[in-house]
Amino acid sequence: MAHLNNGVDVPLEIPVEAKVIREQEKKGLIEFEIELAGHHIPEFQSIEFNSRTSILKVFNVEKSLSQNKNRLKLKIRADHLKKLHRGGYVMRLQYDDYESVMISKDSDAEYELSLGKKKYKFYQTVNGNLSLKVKKGK
Repeated sequence: MAHLNNGVDVPLEIPVEAKVIREQEKKGLIEFEIELAGHHIPEFQSIEFNSRTSILKVFNVEKSLSQNKNRLKLKIRADHLKKLHRGGYVMRLQYDDYESVMISKDSDAEYELSLGKKKYKFYQTVNGNLSLKVKKGK
């Protein structure tokens, strides 16, 4: 609620926010637990990977998330990411068919998965968001 100088109260809706609260690497799996906050917590449909170099390159992964009210778990394996080309990707959570929210990450811990000739590195950006870098493996 915003209280204006003229005595009028204006309700302000807080859009949904997503923040990593727990993260761990298990054999062949990266797991992120995400806390959701806001006036309305939607049901999330997928993880969206937006290329940093081309707005046309957007990939969705639906299989790796589960939600319980304001908690979301991402369990990501390398085979979920095999369609991604080399490059950097911003990670977002998609809801209502086209809406999405970025995932904030306070920790500077990095995690890496490998599959074939690709490596997938999850990291915190300079702005404190969760991102992915796909690079050539060995």
